[in-house]
Amino acid sequence: MRKQTLQASRDGDSSPHRRFSDIPGVTIFNRNLSLLKQNVFNEVIQNDGKVTQEVIENINRYRMIITIPKNNTVNFITKIKTFGIVVDENKHSNDAAGYFDNIEMRLENIKTMLEKYKGLLQDSITISDKIMLEKEINSAETEIETMERSKNEMKSRFEYNTITLVMYNK
Repeated sequence: MRKQTLQASRDGDSSPHRRFSDIPGVTIFNRNLSLLKQNVFNEVIQNDGKVTQEVIENINRYRMIITIPKNNTVNFITKIKTFGIVVDENKHSNDAAGYFDNIEMRLENIKTMLEKYKGLLQDSITISDKIMLEKEINSAETEIETMERSKNEMKSRFEYNTITLVMYNK
C-alpha cells in the first residue's frame, strides 16, 4: 500500500455509487492521549460519524475504527490532523463502479427472465412444465432478493468512509 496525502479532489466524483474509499490508517502522536481521544470523539460527533470499534493496545497506544459520511471525510481528517503530529497516513481507494454496474445489469436480466417465466407458466399445459417453471420462478425471486440486499449494502459503503485512527503518546 502506498502512502498518499489526502486531498479534497479524491472525493470529486459526487455520484453516490461510483467509488467507495477506505482510509486504513492515520497515526497521530500527542503527549496528552486522553485529550486527543476526547477531541477525536467530539469531531466524530460534529461530522455525523460513529466510532465502530475502540481498542486500547497498551497504556500509550489507542486505536479507533471510525465511519464518517463521505462528504465529511476530508473535513474530519483535516481537523484531526491538527490535534497532534501525524506520523503516518495511508489511503486506499477501490473503484467499485464496475461491480455495482454488474449487479444492476444482472438484476435487470433476472427480472426480465422472471417475467418470461411467469408468462410461460400461465401458458403451460403440462404439470411437469408448471413444476419446472415454478422452480425457476422461485430461484429467480431468491436471486433477486440476494442481489438487492448486496446492492443496498454496497450503496451504504459508498456513502461512508472507514478510518482507522491510531493515537499514541510515547
